[in-house]
Amino acid sequence: MKNVVESAFSTGFYGIGQEGEDHLSEVQSKLMKHINAQPGIRYRELLRLSGLSNGVLTYHIANLEKSGRIIADRSINNKITRYYPNNIPIEEVGVIGQSGIIQHD
Repeated sequence: MKNVVESAFSTGFYGIGQEGEDHLSEVQSKLMKHINAQPGIRYRELLRLSGLSNGVLTYHIANLEKSGRIIADRSINNKITRYYPNNIPIEEVGVIGQSGIIQHD
């Protein structure tokens, strides 16, 4: 069992221990495909499409957001979050999501 866990971490499947910022894990690449295909996709839809657990999705989304690859648009009460690729102009994010509020970290 130890070899399987070590293998998963060493191959970067979990997005840990990778060299360079340009490299995405397999999970992050799949998430980026969903976000690029559906700009403004909601968190719950990403959860459903990816099949990931809530915690794993949160981890990878946070990393994508910190790296600047995606933009998160959160509603005033933080109940709805939409994700956009970083190539969408900020002015258009509000129009697409119809909330108009963007949180930058």
